[in-house]
Amino acid sequence: MVATEPIYGGSRTAARLPPISVNSGGDGSYGAAAARWVSGLKNGQGGILYRQKYGKVDLTTYSIPLSRDWGRNGVPAELAKEANLHKAQKVALIETWEGLCAALESGYPVPVCSNIGFAKTKVRDQDGFLPRGGNWSHCMVAISVRYAKNDGKRDGILIMNSWGSTWVTGPKWPSDQPDGSFWISKEDAIAIISQGDSFAIGGVDGFKYRDLNHFDWMMQADPASLSLAF
Repeated sequence: MVATEPIYGGSRTAARLPPISVNSGGDGSYGAAAARWVSGLKNGQGGILYRQKYGKVDLTTYSIPLSRDWGRNGVPAELAKEANLHKAQKVALIETWEGLCAALESGYPVPVCSNIGFAKTKVRDQDGFLPRGGNWSHCMVAISVRYAKNDGKRDGILIMNSWGSTWVTGPKWPSDQPDGSFWISKEDAIAIISQGDSFAIGGVDGFKYRDLNHFDWMMQADPASLSLAF
């Protein structure tokens, strides 16, 4: 499982353009800076850390205070260099519905960043979808695609949020849809990617072909395979 605190912190400081070492305050970042961080910087920093302990720093559980600390003061240099050992060698801007679907069908996650909101009702409809509502500057991750022509009832993209498993309720489709996730319509997905800040994330060997094993995508990775987990 990938730790998000260093991605957030690095995106607000060293990976933003122009880069800075200390942020003066506030919260928030943008997708292109996060993509730049996970793919590694020219100074040997940036990349991916996991939900584990790194010396005295415990990343096993998400921490809002740590995210804010690193977002304002930067990721500690030794951890920024450690993250560089596990880089996403390729990232790609997603500009079309077809490109979004192709990335997901190939097993590459797509962090989606926009100001389009979905948390107005927090209750999924009978097909597992949340309706669009309000402005919501937020980053989530697209993890699956469904098609009406394949008995998916409606074209849609499955979105995983970082707010835990109980923030959204209501029906699921299919029955093993992950807790805390929701489907969005094709039209809403296009509206998100049209804002130009959503990126497909490739693995340590880029966007190469690989056989996919879907059943355990949301399970904790084997520690022995962490070097290949992203």
